[in-house]
Amino acid sequence: MLLNPFEFPLLPLPVEFVIDLAALILSAELLANSAERLAGRLGKGFTGGIVLGLTTALPETLFVLVAVLSGKDDIAVGSALGANVVLFTFGIGMVGLLQVLKWKKSGVLTGDYKIEERYLLISNVALILVYVIGVLNPITGALILSLYFLYIWERYKAYKEFVAESEVERVPVLKHAVFLAIGTVLMIVFGHRFVFTIEEFSRVTGVDPALVSLLISPIAAELEEKISAYRLVLRSPDNFTIAMLSFIGSKIENMTVLIGIIGLFAIDGLAVRDYSKEFISAILTTFVALYVLLDRKLNLAESVAITALYFVIVYVLLTV
Repeated sequence: MLLNPFEFPLLPLPVEFVIDLAALILSAELLANSAERLAGRLGKGFTGGIVLGLTTALPETLFVLVAVLSGKDDIAVGSALGANVVLFTFGIGMVGLLQVLKWKKSGVLTGDYKIEERYLLISNVALILVYVIGVLNPITGALILSLYFLYIWERYKAYKEFVAESEVERVPVLKHAVFLAIGTVLMIVFGHRFVFTIEEFSRVTGVDPALVSLLISPIAAELEEKISAYRLVLRSPDNFTIAMLSFIGSKIENMTVLIGIIGLFAIDGLAVRDYSKEFISAILTTFVALYVLLDRKLNLAESVAITALYFVIVYVLLTV
């Protein structure tokens, strides 16, 4: 079964929902605590954009890979791009709201954001070019995938500069790396189970599978990502940058690695125009996020507006 590659039995849906949610909250707490401590050693940019970006994107990466190998291209594309729609509206909007409500001030991104800003724009332009070309195949897939390796390289160079120019904190890296690994494992296992639970509920209600993949799966699959980001913000106002960079880093991965993987396996070529709804919504919401964060601040009005935008997009997609 596509959504159940680990072949485990599910409990009754209400019980499964509660257990999975509790495990995801625990995993988010482990990730948030580890990231907060590792940021003093690795820097906010590398910790948020690469470490948290990769770990929190693992569930959807596995989900997309399973979908591709099962020949479910529509589900793979919807899940990969639907995540951007969710996190660049509802996700960052809620981070901004929590920042203002908890600490009574707007969130401010530090200088670390410049690399993510650049690669988010580059990745979005690459997504537009793929859409204009009209086909996703091994060639276009490999090209867009290469952008992520360039992003990692720039982040690594920035990390080396951080170490050379700053007095890094002495933190037990191994200890927090273990906590990070435990949180990641919990996130992968129970994130997967939670997605399956939501999908089953959606199937029973008769919601269109493509829209479930675009709108519901990303919310469920990235619940732990949201919780970990929200926990970071609630722990300290200085964690706003790490929380936001974890979102942005994971979505750069979505637009490059996940779309690239789909292209690599599309030997005969995937007609991109068949997924216009997914591509256009992801491209537009990414531009919205770039515009809102252009001044590196996220105030109350902006947070409310982009949170509301998510529900507008849902309404449009359900009615068009």
